[in-house]
Amino acid sequence: MSQFDDFFDGVKAGVTPLLSEFAGGLKQDALEDVRSFLEQQAQNLRDWTAALARGEMTELEFKMLVKGSKSLLELRALRIAGVQLARLQRLRDAVINLVVDKAIGTFLP
Repeated sequence: MSQFDDFFDGVKAGVTPLLSEFAGGLKQDALEDVRSFLEQQAQNLRDWTAALARGEMTELEFKMLVKGSKSLLELRALRIAGVQLARLQRLRDAVINLVVDKAIGTFLP
């Protein structure tokens, strides 16, 4: 298993507790939305984490790239259910922070 696979699996595993906190009874629908986002961003994350590991980008640059993809994280199930916008935003932020923290912990010494 590659270093990226370890990172990616760690992110996926870390999503479930976040969804319990923010999504309530819509946890399964939200989990599908987040996993879809991660799969769509997998190649970008692979490229960005490789550049991070090689020292070609700083932590801050990595964080900015990941945060820039936040708008692509569509939580359709929660939005349709009328979950408060602030709660959706906190969940998006939590997922992005999870990705950044896992990458820094995995790829930087």
